[in-house]
Amino acid sequence: MKTGGYKRVTGGQNLALVQTDSKPISLVLVKVVSTAQSLTVEATKLESHEELEDASDQNATLLIAINSMQLDDVRDLAGEDEHWKSGPKRTLQLLAGQNAWLKPGIHRLRNSGNTEAQFVTVEW
Repeated sequence: MKTGGYKRVTGGQNLALVQTDSKPISLVLVKVVSTAQSLTVEATKLESHEELEDASDQNATLLIAINSMQLDDVRDLAGEDEHWKSGPKRTLQLLAGQNAWLKPGIHRLRNSGNTEAQFVTVEW
């Protein structure tokens, strides 16, 4: 599997993991307890100072760093039919494998670091 990739395993299925070389492997497993709603997994790359607007109005989103990075997270505080109203800026400094939760709502994520930021988001 490539960096940032993911695989789905259905319930009741066994999963065997085999390491093919001596490099350490970072792995994140997400166990979905309730299937009332579909699971969305997205791999994202942002160049230095590039920005992404993302939205999940109903659910928190788990963000998992693939590499060490720094993101500025600004959430929209405006109502549904109002123009963008910036909330406070939150800086996420994450090492590879670390994670952060994004509150429900519309977010602008900006790579404020000097190198490409790679991360995976999981929303359900």
